[in-house]
Amino acid sequence: MKVVSEKLAEADNRPSGFDFLRVALAISVVLVHFVPIKYGGAFTDQLFLTWRRPLVAIILPMFFALSGFLVSGSLVRSRTIITFLGLRVIRIVPALAVEIVLSAIILGPIFTTYSLRDYFTNRLFFRYFYNIVGHVQFALPGVFVNNPHPNVVNQQLWTIPWELQCYMLITALALLTIVRNRVFLLTFLVAFTLVVFFLYGRQPVDGWVSVHGIILVESFIAGIVCFQFKDKIPVNKWIALASLILSVTFLYIPRFDYFVSVPAAYLTVYLGLLNPARDRVILSGDYSYGIYLYGFPIQQAIVGAHNNHPLALDVMYVLPLTFSVAALSWWIVERPTLGLRRYLPVIENIIMGRVMKLLPAVEKIQTQ
Repeated sequence: MKVVSEKLAEADNRPSGFDFLRVALAISVVLVHFVPIKYGGAFTDQLFLTWRRPLVAIILPMFFALSGFLVSGSLVRSRTIITFLGLRVIRIVPALAVEIVLSAIILGPIFTTYSLRDYFTNRLFFRYFYNIVGHVQFALPGVFVNNPHPNVVNQQLWTIPWELQCYMLITALALLTIVRNRVFLLTFLVAFTLVVFFLYGRQPVDGWVSVHGIILVESFIAGIVCFQFKDKIPVNKWIALASLILSVTFLYIPRFDYFVSVPAAYLTVYLGLLNPARDRVILSGDYSYGIYLYGFPIQQAIVGAHNNHPLALDVMYVLPLTFSVAALSWWIVERPTLGLRRYLPVIENIIMGRVMKLLPAVEKIQTQ
């Protein structure tokens, strides 16, 4: 039975399954959002807080497990933590900033019920730009106030602060050398899961359709563990099936969400390693981030303009439009800004040079 590292080597460490999985999970998020956007929160709870909940709730744990697995590879390939963090900033911030600006200065004025003067001078307009630094703001003044899911422009951004926490966590684990010590890393995952369960699992069930943000952090850690144990973890369809069953069971039983991270992470890695034939359109770029960023505001705009359309027609409008905008985001914003990577060694040398200059002064103070 082959292990994860062998399957990675067979695909030159670039299995196409991970690319397909990113796009599939991003599209799944868009499809799930159709329900609250089209019919409102009460219908969403009625539909998904039943046996259907695991089908929805598993998406984000898989997304974050995938991120943990792939980001661990980026950490290994980076010369220093400075380079690693620089790569994260380059990948996340520019596209996010462009989406926030476009929502504020184009989408908002089109759909606001305010006059343009009142819109552009309202405090909510200026607060909306906090999204660029991870301080999430969902509303723009007077925008989508009459939608079934009112006053929300970018609900999907609620995961951004949790993603930033994941990056800070893996940075801390790397600095403490826990990432490289597999025993410590596995112990950390077990301890983290148990602590989270005892802190959160005893609280009253609050009816979340998705999972709490702390579970996303757990899933990210589980993805790191899968990467670090890649030479030990077998790739087996029966283990994947068992992981799927366990994930669904944990997400169905109240308060057991907090144990979903490990089976969801294994299922994610297994699917990513399948390595199907590459598709020229889907795999011509990394469109998943753009789909994540633009799906929700496009959906709100379509519903805000024509809420009398049947759901199937809205889907026919939204998916091609979202994919097209995501492609533009990749080719115009994301891919060009990735070229900034070549400046990271220069920044790294400047920072390290200043640190080295400070060391003699620190040693002098300590000896006095």
